[in-house]
Amino acid sequence: MALICETSGWWSLVQVVQEAAAVARQVTLFQRTPCIALPLIQRKLDADAARKLKEGQLKVFDHRKKTFGGHSYSFTERGISDFSPEERKELYEQLFARGGFLPLLCGFREVYTDDDANDWVYAFWRNKVRARINNPWLQEKLAPTVKPYPYAARRPLLEQNYYDVFNQSNVCLIDVNENGISRLPRKGFRRRTALNTASMLSPAA
Repeated sequence: MALICETSGWWSLVQVVQEAAAVARQVTLFQRTPCIALPLIQRKLDADAARKLKEGQLKVFDHRKKTFGGHSYSFTERGISDFSPEERKELYEQLFARGGFLPLLCGFREVYTDDDANDWVYAFWRNKVRARINNPWLQEKLAPTVKPYPYAARRPLLEQNYYDVFNQSNVCLIDVNENGISRLPRKGFRRRTALNTASMLSPAA
């Protein structure tokens, strides 16, 4: 019998896939719509770094009242048209290297209002992700040429190595738009073309 485990709260299927890929014999992702996940860049803080973060917190909290989203950082004051193509790329390379929500909230404000700006940032994200995926078919499925929805239009997801694990032999992807799940028998799930056994199913909330 398959075990069904539903993701909830701030846990996402991105995190489940990352963790399962390290220990499971086989991980299969049934994808309907690819997600736009941003680099988490999680790192440990030593005592000195933690102390510096705590210094001046009252000023930081006061500053957050004046920023978009209540974070300690905000959009660049210059518009996307004020940057050369090289400067745009350099800015977003820095934001992606720092990770977290910075690529959403420290870049161009026009991303939320202008289709061309949104297209440019999506293309930057797409190229960064595709460089981490070896298989061209998976590149298109996980970071498609045409964006599946506007960049930053859905709940932001953060990842450590989500896209990298698809290079592992124990991780595969099935596009349910092409080969959907028809029913869930006791031993797993049946697709249009095959029966897959499973010990755990984890539907995205």
